[in-house]
Amino acid sequence: MIKKYSLVFIASLCSFFYGFGQVVNSDLESWTNSTTLTPWTKIENVTQESTPANVDGGTYSARQVGRPSDLGQTINGIIPGEDYELSFWYKVIVNDGTDARIWSYWRNGETNIDNNDYDTEDAIRGPKNSYLSNNSGNWVQYSITITAPATSDNFYLEVRTYSGAIVYWDDFEFNQVATCIQPTDPAGTISVTLNCGDSDLNFSTSSSNLY
Repeated sequence: MIKKYSLVFIASLCSFFYGFGQVVNSDLESWTNSTTLTPWTKIENVTQESTPANVDGGTYSARQVGRPSDLGQTINGIIPGEDYELSFWYKVIVNDGTDARIWSYWRNGETNIDNNDYDTEDAIRGPKNSYLSNNSGNWVQYSITITAPATSDNFYLEVRTYSGAIVYWDDFEFNQVATCIQPTDPAGTISVTLNCGDSDLNFSTSSSNLY
């Protein structure tokens, strides 16, 4: 029984150390009042929504009416050169195809970074300087993996809703991608490397001990 737990332990470590810089109140469940989503710092034309069909997970989502309107927060603790997975769920109710987009930046302090990494910049602004898919009014997830530029120390996450649109936002995630390596030889050693700030945590065990 103890040997079987070793594989679960390794999987749990990969999950636990998945990342440091993360979205605060990522599931949008914490509200000061019906129009104040804490601790998001840019909250324009947002109201708390609890209708089940308009909530992706939990009790609440954020309903936003476009003008344009922004919803954003700064994510600190970024490690330059590391990969991060960014995702969120959204639902467009009133649409003409130009309704919602992600409009985010890597930053150094308060300075936006444009480093000609077009794949990353296209992914976090637009995408591709365009608009998010409306998906026929159904919930859809936007998910990407991006690499922090060499001079970055924070990430400014922002989504926007435009004139004439009603958009629901929910379940934001921003996580550093952990590295978990397993052998091709079933009888070999399973090694796990977890990226943890300035140092790595390394674990290994014989795969024969996991059965």
